[in-house]
Amino acid sequence: MRIHAVRDGNRITADWLPPETAEGGPGLVHGGYLAAAVDEIQALLASSVAGVPAMTATMSIQYRKPVLLGRPLTLEAEVTEQRGRKLTLTMRALDNESGEACFEGSGLYIAVRSEVWMSQMDKGGKSFSGMDFSNGDLSTFFGWHVRSLRENYRGTAESDSVTARVEFANLQPAQWVFRLDGPELAIDPATGAEARVDIEIHSLGFNTWLAMLERPERAADLLAESGTRVHGEPGALTTFFAQLSSTETKVTE
Repeated sequence: MRIHAVRDGNRITADWLPPETAEGGPGLVHGGYLAAAVDEIQALLASSVAGVPAMTATMSIQYRKPVLLGRPLTLEAEVTEQRGRKLTLTMRALDNESGEACFEGSGLYIAVRSEVWMSQMDKGGKSFSGMDFSNGDLSTFFGWHVRSLRENYRGTAESDSVTARVEFANLQPAQWVFRLDGPELAIDPATGAEARVDIEIHSLGFNTWLAMLERPERAADLLAESGTRVHGEPGALTTFFAQLSSTETKVTE
């Protein structure tokens, strides 16, 4: 649905323009499409707050006024309660020109363990590398990915130490620092004050990143094929992805 949202704690905001293909009545956005937008932004926030995928248990929408095609909206959602795996949310959509609420929604979402989600993807023959993130909200998927890397990293005291600063396309914040130091893995947003960086990768597509984790021996070739700029020693690049790839394999088995 191309909802690009920005999260601030338990709240999320997105500027959104429904596509022409969502027309229901003449010049109006179909109510079913608006209901899908309610579910989409609430699920994005619930998953981001929970740190794992969150599935819809119940969802409702109240239509306040017709939504005209070609009129941009501001979507706002908030987690109002979190008890264990259950998250309760509310949202509203405001017309950017009038400031009036066009529709409001609420829902209950259930957090699902990431390994359960991943196992279902495996059963269906799917993987993150087969997903297209070019037009969607990557932030939530990246959060699950980072959590899986952290939880499953299996470095040892003999493992090489490598630090990489990676700039991802379609992700906010875009720049992240990965520090592999023996048995330890740290993944944090870049601050620009890192003392030492062995590798710098610029404007990297997430699918290319996943492909390099699956085939670390081809990391340099995949970067060249995608036109991605990289600075650093080729040996450090291969070592970095080889060590992370063993983590990713354990996640998806």
